[in-house]
Amino acid sequence: MQNSLQEALLQWRTTIGPDHVATDIVTLVAAQTATFATGIQVPAILYPSSTEEVAKCLRIASEHRIPIYPVSTGKNWGNGSRVPASQGCVILDLSRMNRIIDFNEELAYAAVEPGVTSRQMSAFLRAQNSRLRVSKNGTSPDASLIGNALERGDGGGLYGERVDYVCGLEVVLPTGEIIHTGFQRFPDARCKYLSRAGLGPGFDGLFFQSNLGVVTQMTLWLEPIPRFERRIVFAADKLDRMEKVIDQLRVLKMNNLIHSISIWNNFKVLSRVTQYSKQHRVAAWIGQCRISASSRIQSWSQKRLVMRALLPFVTRIGSVRYGDEPDENGNLQIAYWRKRTPMPNNPNPDQDGCGLIWCMPLVPFRGEDAGVAIKLMEEIASKHHFEPNLAVLGTEQRTLRLVGGIIYDREVESEDEKAMRCHDEMLQALIGEGFHPYRLGIQSMHAALSKLDATGDVWARIKSALDPEQVLAPGRYVLKR
Repeated sequence: MQNSLQEALLQWRTTIGPDHVATDIVTLVAAQTATFATGIQVPAILYPSSTEEVAKCLRIASEHRIPIYPVSTGKNWGNGSRVPASQGCVILDLSRMNRIIDFNEELAYAAVEPGVTSRQMSAFLRAQNSRLRVSKNGTSPDASLIGNALERGDGGGLYGERVDYVCGLEVVLPTGEIIHTGFQRFPDARCKYLSRAGLGPGFDGLFFQSNLGVVTQMTLWLEPIPRFERRIVFAADKLDRMEKVIDQLRVLKMNNLIHSISIWNNFKVLSRVTQYSKQHRVAAWIGQCRISASSRIQSWSQKRLVMRALLPFVTRIGSVRYGDEPDENGNLQIAYWRKRTPMPNNPNPDQDGCGLIWCMPLVPFRGEDAGVAIKLMEEIASKHHFEPNLAVLGTEQRTLRLVGGIIYDREVESEDEKAMRCHDEMLQALIGEGFHPYRLGIQSMHAALSKLDATGDVWARIKSALDPEQVLAPGRYVLKR
């Protein structure tokens, strides 16, 4: 293995340049550090600058049977950051691939590489005086748009269910072969940026939350900024009242009167703006939903219908005009909730010793179901002496995403072990109630195992066909042991 690695490193240095192959201990230790204990060792990091270089790197990895783990910008905080899911993987860092390949204002799309971030895309659109916006993710503005989409991450706005608003993937297989999904495989196709379906079988879904290929380009459909947009902001003092609010929100969303629902418990609200203190007091639950309209009269009518539906169940309700939020690091503040020092100007939760582990179940869009899952997560977090930091996100009409954060200070002795025990118990209990996760971190990849049908066997055959040497991201979303 060591001889093969050295031979591969020589070839990689020749292929992408010695300055873009890192093996120094400082760089490797940083890449091995997450917001929880991992114990994973990384022998090298590669920084290709093009699809062709990615293909060459993967061919070398397959030739020498060296496991390789792709990351976009590596800011998957709370789910493993840049750390691979298995030991001994060389990291394939795609952050140098940060070009906006194509943009069209009229048809509202942008084709981008993995290194393009939310901050970069927003700045680009402002420079174009565009009337479009990108659905932003809930983490750092310097996180990858492609990386978040591939993890089925959620965003804001009408296009919050991000995976439904992308197409045209360029994918490098572990063998070094390059494929394009949809109409992208026809170079002269006028709809290559406009249609997901393409012609014949669709391959897009194979590359979301998988280890079958490295996505080097994706088309993002951009949202036209509505002429009139408002936030309805509300608060509830008890969970049972919030359950009734959730039922009302489902009806409103199914009738397309609202979009982009987010509900935070008090710990989530506080951690977003400050650090731990027993002196702060806020409502038990604070939520918001957005209204988009093409006219002032339509906006006023929707506002009236929404507020009338929610008013019997909330303690406070109001509306404000929506202004697009600037790019900033406010969402990272929650990682510093238990730290004894303020969040620095250039936050990096991995290197700053922040403890953060996500647990993210999907639940039916019903107040009763949401209440069961929320109570379970609250009880287990409190049992292990952590504040239950919870958000309820409604990007679809029939399901809700619960985002539970276990937040702590990694510099406190034994907190790593205690936090992981809390996470494991919470995940197991949720699955036991039928609330399976919609997204996994490297700490919980075992939850993807298929036990009751042939899914795991079929996936293994697909994996063997596309990755015969089994080198790409071993341990990531594995469906079969």
